[in-house]
Amino acid sequence: MIVDAGWRQENLELSRQLQSTIVVVPDTTKALGDLAIFIERNFPIPVVAGGREQRKTTTKEMIGAVFEGISVLSTEGNLNNHIACR
Repeated sequence: MIVDAGWRQENLELSRQLQSTIVVVPDTTKALGDLAIFIERNFPIPVVAGGREQRKTTTKEMIGAVFEGISVLSTEGNLNNHIACR
């Protein structure tokens, strides 16, 4: 998990119980962006991306349907946030 110091402090007991590596960073948004860049540069995985203000989820679902039958990773439903549609 990538968390900030505030979350770690507020959830100290939970973070002790989790059987997961916890990485504390000053800015989680930047850390996740840096991780994405690292993965893109070090692993040759084809990526289909698109962006506009409208119909991102519909487009994502249509692209997933086109590639149905081959190994595709795509979220179910709508996980839009301040970063992007995934």
